[in-house]
Amino acid sequence: MLSESDQSALLNAVPSFQPVWQHWLADQADYVSRFPEEALSPDDQTHEFFSTLATHLGARVAAGDLGEAEWLFAALEHIYNGAEEALITQLTVGFLESLIFSIEYSGGDPRILHHVRKGPAGSWGWRTAFEYMHPPHKV
Repeated sequence: MLSESDQSALLNAVPSFQPVWQHWLADQADYVSRFPEEALSPDDQTHEFFSTLATHLGARVAAGDLGEAEWLFAALEHIYNGAEEALITQLTVGFLESLIFSIEYSGGDPRILHHVRKGPAGSWGWRTAFEYMHPPHKV
């Protein structure tokens, strides 16, 4: 599960996402106040966080705005390095694959992120997600 400090690091890395996430939290709180049995588990909320972040950032990257991508990968590097296997899977499969899909859905090419500076763990996560979504052709 994503810790509050790791979530804060990602929010700080993608400041344009902060108001989007605050709006989502407010909507969720309103919904749960009316339907308490529908409250999300921490794992479900982490999934929603990654999904919403991927959708937000994917549209920005597809539009050519890479300003927050390097900051994102710096935050991911730190998170990957201290993560347990379940979180590594969430970051790679849940978030980075969703980011790739979101960029493509928004009309962009995710290969543009190949050239964003990443540390070893972030590079591994990106390459793993990208090659799963776009397997290299073997001759």
